[in-house]
Amino acid sequence: MTDKEKESLQRWLQAYWKDAIYAKKNAIELQTFEAEKDFVWIYGLAAGFRLCCYSVLGLPDDVRLLDAMKEVDGWTKEVEEKYGMVL
Repeated sequence: MTDKEKESLQRWLQAYWKDAIYAKKNAIELQTFEAEKDFVWIYGLAAGFRLCCYSVLGLPDDVRLLDAMKEVDGWTKEVEEKYGMVL
């Protein structure tokens, strides 16, 4: 995997993660079924993309899966720290 492809994965994951944080904040503020449903849906997309990133980074080039998971989790931590909420 090239550095450019890896950067693209990181940008997409962080965008999904940011959307999930905003959806969670919205669900907490509004406390409606619709807001909670939206959060669950958006979080599911973000978490699923994170799992895909684990696989994409962990399978090729003999990279250990645990190392890939640490790297991807670092990407999500950056977003959580920036927006002040943990998913």
